[in-house]
Amino acid sequence: MTLLGQSFQRALELVLPARCVGCGKARTYLCDSCIDSMDVPRPRTIVADAYAFDGATSAVVYDGVARDAVHQLKFRNVRAIAGYMAMPMARGILASLALDAVVPVPLHRSRLRERGYNQAALLGKTIAEQIDVPCEPTWLTRAHQLGRQVEAKDVAARQANVRSAFSSSTAVAGLRVALVDDVMTTGATLNAASAALKAAGALEVHCYTLARDV
Repeated sequence: MTLLGQSFQRALELVLPARCVGCGKARTYLCDSCIDSMDVPRPRTIVADAYAFDGATSAVVYDGVARDAVHQLKFRNVRAIAGYMAMPMARGILASLALDAVVPVPLHRSRLRERGYNQAALLGKTIAEQIDVPCEPTWLTRAHQLGRQVEAKDVAARQANVRSAFSSSTAVAGLRVALVDDVMTTGATLNAASAALKAAGALEVHCYTLARDV
């Protein structure tokens, strides 16, 4: 986060004291009770050759409090929520795989300027600290920006939206990578990003998202 972004966040917290996005409890943006109330999605079966990634895990179902939390993180500048939700994501990684690096799904530079931060990078930084590997936000870049995924009408439209959208550094060659994003819907964005990482030589790509839209 830039110094300007940090200053804005501190000023926002002074004007609007922290309250849980789920129940309104003071002094926290997401209380333990609301986190515990979120549904955990069923494991997703990865069909061989259907996806470029090797696995996809989400911490919670994209509904109710989880949906509210994502919206506050992405669109209302409540960046502190990333710290709360990155913890269960990190626990899922520690319980499953040994990985070499965390790579956040990038925003296009125009979207990054518009929003001021990348929510996936906020999640990725905390996750990387918890699992003790580097977070590498520059290894994957978004080559072009098309329509917003939320506005795409179906799976085919989402896939077309992100096809060839990403390029990757060859620094990923031979590494097992955790690809991090906020929400998984059809998997089109994660698939396109994974394909770029694999093309650059990544040995394995395992996707981790805060929530899954089921």
